[in-house]
Amino acid sequence: MYGDTKAIMTTAIGEDLKREAYIIGDKGMIYIPDFQQNQEFKVGDKTYSYPFRINGFEYQIEEAMKCIDLHLSCSRIFDADRSIKLSNILYDIRKSFNMKFSFEE
Repeated sequence: MYGDTKAIMTTAIGEDLKREAYIIGDKGMIYIPDFQQNQEFKVGDKTYSYPFRINGFEYQIEEAMKCIDLHLSCSRIFDADRSIKLSNILYDIRKSFNMKFSFEE
């Protein structure tokens, strides 16, 4: 939990679980029918569609290529501070259930 934010999820190996997600806030709810390969989401009665061209990672690849071409050390879209914050959140999640990568002690 970060501040007043809470995430609740269910995961399992070998189970066929739904991959839907709900983001619920004070002003409403966002429904994501397939959060792993999301191409659309619903806010209230309105559906927003953002299909990807290949697999969804092309946007990150294109931004990285642009940064390299411009000799930038980080993206203007997702800067170093945001990257560090995201890394810390992911680390805290892994730590909360004692997940370690093979190279970690």
